Amino acid sequence: MNMTIIEKILSSHSDKKLVKPGDIVDVEIDTRVARDFGGANVVKNIRDNNLGIENVKKTFFTFDCNPTGSDQKYATNQHICRVFARDLGIRIYDINSGIGTHLLIEEGLVYPGCTAISTDSHANVLGAIGAFGQGMGDKDIAAAWSKGKIWFKVPKSVKINFQGNFPEDIFAKDIVLNLLSVFGANKLLGYSVEIYGDEVNRLSLDDRIPCDLKQSTACCLELPLPKFFSVIIISPGLAFFAKSSYPARLSNVYFPISLTSVIVR
Repeated sequence: MNMTIIEKILSSHSDKKLVKPGDIVDVEIDTRVARDFGGANVVKNIRDNNLGIENVKKTFFTFDCNPTGSDQKYATNQHICRVFARDLGIRIYDINSGIGTHLLIEEGLVYPGCTAISTDSHANVLGAIGAFGQGMGDKDIAAAWSKGKIWFKVPKSVKINFQGNFPEDIFAKDIVLNLLSVFGANKLLGYSVEIYGDEVNRLSLDDRIPCDLKQSTACCLELPLPKFFSVIIISPGLAFFAKSSYPARLSNVYFPISLTSVIVR
């Protein structure tokens, strides 16, 4: 069907065969995560409302906000999460495991076309492997842990295309800062962005994570993945909400204070 990447992912995890921007859909969540920062509040919401866990095998804690546990507040939160996880059989990636969103990729807990939510606001980096990742508040996470689903409003999609080849002095961070100089920090809030271009196809996963590039996932196939997952095929000529093209040859000079403070050269 003629849908964008985000529309195909959300429709495949709902009871709707076709979705469009503005639709409200109940979405099945494949991977449900809380960090040590918000995890204790997730536990509190579950206990206060007498909720259960829909599927412990899809539910995880990742401790990466205070990896040493040296702060008393974080240490207390981690203890609350550990006790809760022990009692219910929930897996914890503890303080020595690494950054939570990256662990989800490395461990094969997220994969192309899947849905994942976390108390981590950086969960959208999972788009680097063609997954839907969304950071949410502790009440929303608690609801998803209990029901296995949560509602989303289907976003509008924007297509960005880089034309030509990147020079040798262009790196993934330059791509992101270039886009920030154009769109600022807020103009694309609430949108799904698909980034295209010949050079984009050749970027490694390490490069895609800072950019959150959603176009191709072929670079990820050496990662541990479920035995089966559906390949998302995008039809040419999709009707995006907006399209923009930029020459890949541009490089920039940045100065401090604001990420949007860029001199294009």
